[in-house]
Amino acid sequence: MLAVALAGGLLAVPAQALSPQQDTVTEMPDRHSALEAAQRQGERVEIWSLRDDRSTTYANPDGSLRTEFFSGPIRAEQDGSLKPIDTTLVEQDGVLRPRVAQADVEFSNGGSAPLVKLGKGRVVRRAVG
Repeated sequence: MLAVALAGGLLAVPAQALSPQQDTVTEMPDRHSALEAAQRQGERVEIWSLRDDRSTTYANPDGSLRTEFFSGPIRAEQDGSLKPIDTTLVEQDGVLRPRVAQADVEFSNGGSAPLVKLGKGRVVRRAVG
C-alpha cells in the first residue's frame, strides 16, 4: 500500500493502482475472469475456453458477451490445442504441407510421387499426379 496525503488526510491506495500503464489482457480462460478483466480495463477480452474452430466469444466491459461466428474454420487442432489456420507451406518428410490446416493436404516436391494428396486423418481420399 502507498499512503498519499490529500488535503488534511491520508488515503491508502494500492501501489498497482498508481502504475502508469498496466498490460492489457486480451484473453482469459473462463467467463468470470474474462468479465472481470474486461470491466477493469475497459476493453473486450476473449474467453478462450469457449473458443472453437468457427467462433470466438468475448466478454465486454459492460458485462455482456459477444460471440463472432465465421462461415468457415479459422482454427485447427494441432498438438492438442486450437491454433489459427496458417496455410504457409513448409517442407516436412519430403513433401510440402500447410503449417496449420484442418484437412490433410500435401504437395509433392517433385519426382514420381503424386502431385497432390488430400485426406482426413491417415486416409488418402484423392491423389492427383
